[in-house]
Amino acid sequence: TEKNQSPTINIPSSTSTTSTSTSSSAPLSFKGIPMTGSLQTFGQELVKAGFRSAGNGTYTGDFAGYSGCKITPSGSNPVQEVRIDFPVISDWNALEKAYDGLQASLTQKYGMEPKVDRNLAVYELPNGTISLDADVANQSTWHVILKYTNNPAVTLNTGSRRNPIGDV
Repeated sequence: TEKNQSPTINIPSSTSTTSTSTSSSAPLSFKGIPMTGSLQTFGQELVKAGFRSAGNGTYTGDFAGYSGCKITPSGSNPVQEVRIDFPVISDWNALEKAYDGLQASLTQKYGMEPKVDRNLAVYELPNGTISLDADVANQSTWHVILKYTNNPAVTLNTGSRRNPIGDV
């Protein structure tokens, strides 16, 4: 069995202050690293935080109690999104448990229920969006995806990034 199937997952801080006092002008942060500056600078901070460069702008490491996560920051200066791909899970019950545990932790941390559409849960925060998705496209290998996205108002592509639920 997978050792990383605990229903209680510790989600790292994604804001510099509590959710009730987060400024709408402050960007999200990932593992305490503000999503600001260039991809190179953000990547250097990821390495300092214990992630390893995997080349091509991706990093690997432990996140929320799971080892072997793939971290992919994207966007130009500043970083606009950080995508976390959790390890592949081949058992449906384990996938469901991982997804539900992460969703419960996010709900507890931010004190709000997400907007849910099938296997996509979206937390709309004043300074950005956190989305949790279960990738079930391949019938035998599934994984959970978590994305931290800075406030769409500051992105270049504001039209399509406001409400990801409308796109699925």
